[in-house]
Amino acid sequence: MRETVETVTYINENGNHLHRLPTNAYQSMPHFEEFPLKTRADWPAFRERLRPAPGRVGEAWAKQVRELRQDRLPVILALTRGASLYGSLREMLGVERLSFMFFDDPLGLKK
Repeated sequence: MRETVETVTYINENGNHLHRLPTNAYQSMPHFEEFPLKTRADWPAFRERLRPAPGRVGEAWAKQVRELRQDRLPVILALTRGASLYGSLREMLGVERLSFMFFDDPLGLKK
């Protein structure tokens, strides 16, 4: 999205707006500015983004799937950096909004 001498601002694969230091991305934790889900009404459109579509899966993924199927070892798919129920929800909503939803809208979290 934008880059200055002090920060790089971008949107990641989950739709989060973040900024980080312009040096190596792994040397500092990014600051989350905005999350993809702000209200319950945002969920249907976000859910559509999670559905697999033929145009989104390239040959590299198909090749990796073929190779993994030939191996007899178990495979773990971590679909987000959170790789947990709480981490996945946190990536979509942010800590503050998620914390309030546990109290104010627990049925919304079940969706």
